[in-house]
Amino acid sequence: MKYYGVGIMDNTELFHRISGGNMKKLFWTAVLYHKGKKTTLVVPPETVLAASEEKAKTAAIKDIPSSFKERFDRLEVVVRPF
Repeated sequence: MKYYGVGIMDNTELFHRISGGNMKKLFWTAVLYHKGKKTTLVVPPETVLAASEEKAKTAAIKDIPSSFKERFDRLEVVVRPF
């Protein structure tokens, strides 16, 4: 922890200590549907603020339209750190 002057510390480290180490990060997510050689974009790329890559993936899955959820084996959820 870095201290600046008397009792002043770096805000990033202060937030990290208060939040218990669960600082959120930005991720890009998108969902693709593969059928043969054709690929369709089901959920367009969007920026998600999440604690982990798994949480970002879960958020993207929630945005999948119900018409595509029956063919889950053909869906690909793409997650990339921002």
